[in-house]
Amino acid sequence: MTEYGRTKDFIEKFESARKLLKAGSIEDIISLKFREHIVNSSDYQDLLAEIRDNSPLVVEPATTGEFQGRGWILKDKSCSVLLVEHETGIEMLTLAGTVCSVLGIGLLPIIKFLWHRRGRHSRRPFYGEGEVEVRTITRDGKLIEQNAPSLEEVILVAQSNEIIQLRQKVEHMEKDLKRLKSKKSRQASGRKPKRKGNSNVPL
Repeated sequence: MTEYGRTKDFIEKFESARKLLKAGSIEDIISLKFREHIVNSSDYQDLLAEIRDNSPLVVEPATTGEFQGRGWILKDKSCSVLLVEHETGIEMLTLAGTVCSVLGIGLLPIIKFLWHRRGRHSRRPFYGEGEVEVRTITRDGKLIEQNAPSLEEVILVAQSNEIIQLRQKVEHMEKDLKRLKSKKSRQASGRKPKRKGNSNVPL
């Protein structure tokens, strides 16, 4: 697959996630992947069963969208995570602005803990203790891929991405304000002065 085709697939995935997670744009979505050697569909079914039975999370199938794998919505009262099944590992997509709260409050740790516990009891052990693959899409449609050695590093990456996005939004607002001021200035300079009334009208 070409780099263009790969980026296009990720943009389509992020757009599907944006709709399900009710994000403003695909820039607000972040993907975290824990790569494994080989994972069967039954491993994911066992994981989802564990989540239903041993966590406060609600599990719902993602019935619409293209995710390059079967998707599931995992949510609590405050956050939602889109879990996508891959043969090469587990992927989770969420709002970039809530990544830190997801990691801190417990959604991702709960999923990761149950995933590891399932892996330790599998005939083909998988643990997901390696690097975390972090992916985002920029405003101009560029796919950014980074490897984070730990969840703490993921927080730093997420915060960095949020700062970049905020700067871009501020720059965009400043340009809009400058254009608006320039437009108003042109309109003001193009107006004809109002004609004063006739001062010779007798009293």
